[in-house]
Amino acid sequence: MMRVLGLSGSPRPEGNTAHLLKCCLEGAASRGAATKTVDLTVLDIAACRHCDRCFEDGRCIIEDDMQALYEQMRQADSIVLATPLHFMAVTAHVKLFMDRCQALWARKHILGLTPLGEEKSRRGIFISTGGRTGTRSFDGARLSVKALFASLDICYFAELVYPGIDAEGDIDRHPTALTEAFDMGARLLD
Repeated sequence: MMRVLGLSGSPRPEGNTAHLLKCCLEGAASRGAATKTVDLTVLDIAACRHCDRCFEDGRCIIEDDMQALYEQMRQADSIVLATPLHFMAVTAHVKLFMDRCQALWARKHILGLTPLGEEKSRRGIFISTGGRTGTRSFDGARLSVKALFASLDICYFAELVYPGIDAEGDIDRHPTALTEAFDMGARLLD
């Protein structure tokens, strides 16, 4: 059974971005995937200390909620990362998570190991909303997510980015967004 891990970086648990993530995971579940959502905003994730201890064994020495999240990522066949834009970047919670993936980067680039411990073909989807109009607003966040996925040997399978989505319920009024998110989740199993 395929396992799809959804990572929510939205400070609004019922907000536009979180709703898109939910629809995407429902699409994957409709095709038989086991899905799980992790709300990054409620986890205790400390900032990376840049101590480089992970260069020794690929393990982060900080004991917090990230340790369990590393294991969930290892088990996942696909990862869906959802974040609204904050100043044209990922939210602070997502940035903490990304920086703590330094240990996985070290596994790959310093130690020559597979970053997530098991060599398998993983797919990643990036989901984001932003209040500004124009898709260029997503360029910074997109580059960060692509770099993260590349470091973790996750194929950047697709993205769903929606500009002009800011007020509560905006995504519900978008003519295609929720259907596109559901369909994209279902496509993970193709």
